[in-house]
Order: sequence, then C-alpha cells, then structure tokens
Amino acid sequence: MDQLDKQKELSMAMNGRMALLIVGVMNVVTAVTSSALYSANMFVAVNGVIHGNKEFMDIFSEAGMNVGLAAGIGLAFALEALLEIFSGVCAVRFSNRLDKSNFTVCVARILLIVEILIQIFLVFVGMMSIAQLFSAVILPLIMLWGATRLRKLAKKYPDRVYAVESRGVQEQRQRAASGAKSLHERATMKAHTWDEGAALATGGNAAADIPEDDRDEAVVLSDEKEADTVLAEESSAGTGQ
Repeated sequence: MDQLDKQKELSMAMNGRMALLIVGVMNVVTAVTSSALYSANMFVAVNGVIHGNKEFMDIFSEAGMNVGLAAGIGLAFALEALLEIFSGVCAVRFSNRLDKSNFTVCVARILLIVEILIQIFLVFVGMMSIAQLFSAVILPLIMLWGATRLRKLAKKYPDRVYAVESRGVQEQRQRAASGAKSLHERATMKAHTWDEGAALATGGNAAADIPEDDRDEAVVLSDEKEADTVLAEESSAGTGQ
C-alpha cells in the first residue's frame, strides 16, 4: 500500500469518527433541550385538562386538540427523546470502533426511519418546525455517513478494532512485527548452520542430503580447518625443540 492510500484511509477514519462524535453530542443535547421538553409540556397540559385546569382547557380549545391527541404527541416526543439519547451514546462510544460499525449503521438507520415517521405524524397534527426537521433528518444522515466510513474500513481490515490508533499502539505493532521478523531470520540461520554441522560431522547420508554447492563449500571449510590444525601442530613442535 502506497502513502497516498494510507492517507486516504486515515482521512476516512478521522472523518467518520468526527462525524459520529459531533452527531452523538448533538443528539443528546437535542433530546434533553427539545424532544424531552416538548414531551413533558404535553403531559403537563394533559394532566391539567384532566384535573379541570381552565387555562389548559382554553389552550386545548383554541388549538382544537383533545386529550388523546395531546397524549399521542407527548408519547411521540418521548420516544424521539429516548431514541436520540440512545443513538447519541452509541455514536460517541463507538466512534472509534471498527468492530462495532455494523451496529452503529443499524442504529443510525433506525433513528432516521423513526424520525421521519414522527415528523410525518407531526405534520398532520400541525406541530412540525424547521428546527425539529433539521435535527430529525440531517443529524441521522450525518451519523449514517460517518458509520458507513468506519464500516468500509472494517470490511477491508476485519481484524482491526480501532479506526484511529494511538501512536503508542502503532509503535508497539511495528516493533512486534520487526521483532518477529528478526527472530524468524535468526532461527532460519541457526537451523541452516546446524544442518551443515551435522552433515560435516556424520558424512555419508547426512552429507548426501546437502545440496551440491553447499556440500562443496562445507568440504572446503573442512580442508581449511584441517590445514590450520596441521600448521598449529608443526608450529608447536618447532617451538618445543
């Protein structure tokens, strides 16, 4: 893999992670400040009407809304808030996890479908706003885009866990790979040396198993060693005299 491909993959991983982080935080904030608040207000109004509060009864009368419809709207906002919180937590927690990318994609798709259905329902009851439409459709689309970035990397690297690895993890992986290669090379060299030594020591069948080039080299080394031994003995004998 060349440097350009590595940069593209790193950019894909960082973009997907950043998209999930931003959408996750925004989903939680939107759920608390918008969806959950609307749901609470609707249930408070329903409770007021049930208990005969004139103020809430006048509001319902002017809006042409009954208790059942108001309760349905409150439930829709509550479901939306719960789903936004759940998807937001998942997006933040798994923003750097390739092994959880399929799950994140599924959550994003479910969020998008449910949000669209809720917005259609709110259109019919006259409760939809532009701000709600943005948070309900745009944010799930961004979350889905970020999750698909990670899923592409996960398909290419099925054994990889994190989208963006820390520098320490990368250095450890490189050292481990180089160490494993060095150990393998040393083991191969030792095995080759042992085979040559065994062939020289035993001769006969062991030497016959050695390739011709290696056998010739081993014979030359053996002859040189014997010549050095003879010279050493003659030198010792001359010194003794």
